[in-house]
Amino acid sequence: IYNGTIVDTAPSPNIRTNMYLSSIKQNKGYISGVFTVDAPLVGTGPFTGTIGTNKYIQFTVSSYRGNAPLFFWGFVQANQSLQGQYCSLDQNGHCSANVGAGGYWSVFPGPPGS
Repeated sequence: IYNGTIVDTAPSPNIRTNMYLSSIKQNKGYISGVFTVDAPLVGTGPFTGTIGTNKYIQFTVSSYRGNAPLFFWGFVQANQSLQGQYCSLDQNGHCSANVGAGGYWSVFPGPPGS
């Protein structure tokens, strides 16, 4: 489990809430698991992605109740935390504020409160 913060900066004013990555599986450079976000943001669901030898991580969270899928990218830090940016993907797979949210995120290994 990783837990931390997600901040939605577009198109709304900054909305900060908790996010979690759980049930993480890694097979070589491929990762999968479950993304969970607290209210008022929505988008909880399964994710798939990759992690490179250069510590670059990217994953996509499936569409949630008709909302656009979420794309996360960033880097594994020296303390094993993950941090980066995210956006909503349009039908062509491009980041677009027109279809949803965008902002930044940061999570740390361990359950909430650890």
